[in-house]
Amino acid sequence: MERAEVYPNHGRRRGIVAAAVFAIVALVGGALVIRAIGAERAARPAAGATVREIADDPARYYGQRVTVSGAVDTLIGPRAFTIGGRRFLGGQDLLIVGRDPLPTVAERPGTPGPAPADVVQVTGTVRQFGLAAFERELGADLDDAELANRAGQPAILATDVRLTPRADTAAGVPPLTGVTVAAVANAPRQFVGQELTLRGEVDAVIGRQAFTIGDGDFVGDDRLLILSNTPLPVISGRPPDNPLLRDDLVRVTGTLRLFDPAAAERELGVDLDEASLRDWIGQPAIIARGLSLTPRPTTPGVYGLPVSTADLTADPAAFRGETVVVSGEITRLLGQGAFVLNDQVLVTYIEAPVPDRTPQVGQYVLVTGPFSQFDLATFEREIGRDLPDARFSPFSGKPAVGAATIRPAR
Repeated sequence: MERAEVYPNHGRRRGIVAAAVFAIVALVGGALVIRAIGAERAARPAAGATVREIADDPARYYGQRVTVSGAVDTLIGPRAFTIGGRRFLGGQDLLIVGRDPLPTVAERPGTPGPAPADVVQVTGTVRQFGLAAFERELGADLDDAELANRAGQPAILATDVRLTPRADTAAGVPPLTGVTVAAVANAPRQFVGQELTLRGEVDAVIGRQAFTIGDGDFVGDDRLLILSNTPLPVISGRPPDNPLLRDDLVRVTGTLRLFDPAAAERELGVDLDEASLRDWIGQPAIIARGLSLTPRPTTPGVYGLPVSTADLTADPAAFRGETVVVSGEITRLLGQGAFVLNDQVLVTYIEAPVPDRTPQVGQYVLVTGPFSQFDLATFEREIGRDLPDARFSPFSGKPAVGAATIRPAR
C-alpha cells in the first residue's frame, strides 16, 4: 500500500495565491472604477462658475469643463463671440469659440447668428487662447484681426451653445411700450418674461449694477429694480463711475423677472451686491438691455421729461400724453399760435408766447407741454377758430407739443 505524502503548507499556499489573485483583481477593478469616476467627473461641467470668476482667475479653471451663462457682447465671425464685457460701468469679457458654427435665429434679418444682448448658455472646456492652436484643432480659420490680441487670455472651447434671442428679434415681437412703473409694480406676474420699455425717474442707486426707478409720483411708492447689462451713457461733468443721480430720467428696455440673485448673475454675467439687494428677492426687476439717460432738469420751474426732437420723431407713440421738455431752433412759423422746431416737431401755443416778443425764425427756445400727434380738428376746437388747412394739414399725425411755457434757450 502506497503511503500518501502529506504537504502541510499546500492548502495555505493555495489560499495565499487565491488571496493574491483576488487582491490583484480588486486593485485592477478599483483602478477602473476610480478611472471611470474620474472620467465622469471630467465630463461633468463644473458647478458655480461665472464669467467673472473665470476671467479673474483663469488658471483655476484651465482644463475644466464648465457651463456659464451671460449676454452676448461682441460677435467675432461665425464661430466666436464674447460674453460678460461692456457691462454696467464696465467688466471683463470672456471669449467663446464654438467647435461647430454657432446657432442661428431664423426670424432675424441679415446675419442670423447671435447678436448683442442675446442670452446664451455655453458648455465647454476652459483653455488659454492661442489663435494658431485653436485653428488647427478646429480645422477652420478664425478672424485673425479680431483675435490676434487675445493670445494667452482665457477662452471656452464650446461643445454646446444654447441661444435665447432677445425679445425684439425673436419672431419679430417688439417690446411692450406705454406701460407705467406703477402698473408693473402692482401686477408684476402679468408682465413676467415680457420685453418692456418703461420710463421713470431714478429713485436710488444700489451698487454698481443696480438702481431703482419710480414714476415720479410723490404720492405713490411704486418702484422697480433695474439691473443693467449695458454701460450707461457718460453725462458731461459727472464721474464715469457715478453717472446716475436721484431724479435723473431714464428710458429702459428689458425683460421683467422676479428677482433671483443667482439667476440674475447668470443672465448678466456679473456679480451683484447681494447684501444690498436682499430686500428685492422675489420682487419685480427689469434685466435691461437698453438704457437712455437724461440728467435731471436743472432749469428752475421746468418740470417734465427732457427729450430731443429726434426722440419724439423716432418713437412718437412712446411719448404720447407725456409732459415733455424739448429745446431747439424755430425753423418755420405757421402763423399766430404755431411754429416748427428743428424742422421736426410742431409746437402749438395759445397763451404761451416767448417772453417780451413773439417767436421768430432762428430763435432757440425751451418748450414745455404735453406731447401728442397733431390733429387739426382737435386743435381748432381748442382754440375756437379755423386755421388754414393747406398750412396745417401736412402735420396731421406728426409729433406736436402743446406748449404750456416757451422760454429762450440761449
